[in-house]
Amino acid sequence: MDTYSTEDEQIAAIKNWFKKDGLKTLIAVVVISAAFFGYHYHQDKKQADLEKASILYTQLIRVMDQGLDNEEKRQMFDEIYGYISTDFEDSIYASFSAFMRASVDVQDGDYEKAQQTLEWILARKNKPEIDELARLRLARVKASNDQVDEALALIDKGTTFFPSEYAETKGDILAIQGKSEEALAAYEKAKEASHNERPGTILDIKINQLKEDPESTITLQPEA
Repeated sequence: MDTYSTEDEQIAAIKNWFKKDGLKTLIAVVVISAAFFGYHYHQDKKQADLEKASILYTQLIRVMDQGLDNEEKRQMFDEIYGYISTDFEDSIYASFSAFMRASVDVQDGDYEKAQQTLEWILARKNKPEIDELARLRLARVKASNDQVDEALALIDKGTTFFPSEYAETKGDILAIQGKSEEALAAYEKAKEASHNERPGTILDIKINQLKEDPESTITLQPEA
């Protein structure tokens, strides 16, 4: 057998294969490799961003715990929150931080701003329990801002994770509307859902107050 001829034939066959299918295979390998390394780069970056957001959120909690009683602390809170809500807006920590932002807005009496912040959380479409909490707090803020019908509509969407809190808030809103019997029924439903047998809770006080005086007024706290 002519070895030289055989090797020439093998080389020719390889060249022929490369012309037909080799380039396609090479492109496929490059694309797959790029996708593989791109995926891992994205995952690594996502994890790094999450860790950064977590650190910033911890700093935000510390500032909040110290009290926003002067301009310097308030500015620090605003800067950290602004950084989290823009650079890491897709992280769960951005929503957690927004709850704190809304709480500060309520303390300032700025219900409009608190509503915007809570609506921003809902727009993120987080886990259901986060959305339900945001909707609950938004309802309380709206009710405190004389948007009672809108608040009740939010509560009537229902909840899976906060049945007692939703029922109590509904009772508060109905009481504001002067619907004492319906408010009392909502409070008793909240009491049943809470599984709290200890007397003397705020909910118990509301129930007893309406039983003794159906015309009494319930003061709703935003609790954002």
